[in-house]
This record gives sequence, structure tokens and C-alpha cells, in this order.
Amino acid sequence: AEISARTMQSKPSAPPQDISCTSPSSTSILVSWQPPPVEKQNGIITEYSIKYT
Repeated sequence: AEISARTMQSKPSAPPQDISCTSPSSTSILVSWQPPPVEKQNGIITEYSIKYT
């Protein structure tokens, strides 16, 4: 008999990787990154939040 189980998703247990921020002009910024390693994602990542002050 085969048994399968699912666990609830959770927030990633590692931050995004290779974060880069550049300023292509005086009125804009460009932010790029790679997602956390697959084994640290803990489910499907549906959004990222960027705060700039």
C-alpha cells in the first residue's frame, strides 16, 4: 500500500539570493534577485515585498 501526506506551506526559511540593486536613472531603481534555494522555499512563493525609504 502506498501512503502519501501533505504538509501546510510556510514562509521560506532562507532569504532571496544574489540580490542586486542599481540606479539606471535619477528617478528609478532596478532590483533583482534569485529565489531562495528550493529546499528552503517551504512551498510556492507567491509574492515578494520590497520596501524603499
